[in-house]
Amino acid sequence: MDLGVINEYMGRGALLPIPESVDTSRIEPSALEPGQTEDGLAGVPNGVNTYAIFANPAIFEKAGVPLPDDATWTWDDYERISKEITENTNGEA
Repeated sequence: MDLGVINEYMGRGALLPIPESVDTSRIEPSALEPGQTEDGLAGVPNGVNTYAIFANPAIFEKAGVPLPDDATWTWDDYERISKEITENTNGEA
């Protein structure tokens, strides 16, 4: 169930909160926050995802575009750089 459904079911009393006896100590607290309701913990994640981007330095070099600082670039930078690489390689990269 996604959180919207969990919250709806909890609101109707169709689900009970997860008992405190269930060990969630190995789950990152911030991952548990979305499942927390006024009545208690209603859901736990079955996984956590993250975004990852891999850059091919040879493509950047071919396009004449410097590699960005991977600690500070933004999604706006990603969009701008992607367009620049596409334009500089006539869509081949």
